[in-house]
Amino acid sequence: MRSLYLVIILVFPLSVQASSAKEERERIKKLDDRCLQVRTEKIEAVQQQKIETCVKVDKQDRAYCERFFRDYGWGSRTSSGNRNVRLFDQIPECVEAFEARKNRKH
Repeated sequence: MRSLYLVIILVFPLSVQASSAKEERERIKKLDDRCLQVRTEKIEAVQQQKIETCVKVDKQDRAYCERFFRDYGWGSRTSSGNRNVRLFDQIPECVEAFEARKNRKH
């Protein structure tokens, strides 16, 4: 009987800790999803502006402009190794998600 109490005393804190870690991961996932959603909306608006400028001002074909700007704002590496612009990382939703990830307990 004494060993059963010992097992319960030792295992219970681990299960509580695992449960809180799972809740923390779920909270961070929700924050990341919200960041991605807001960021996507903002990037798509900028892409549309760029496409319209490309079509109207630069007199380019719409299909060409859509292809050219389809990944604008997401940030990536070019073939020369340089980085493309990554937009809207500093919006409040993304800063909150970043801070939550940075401060999580492992």
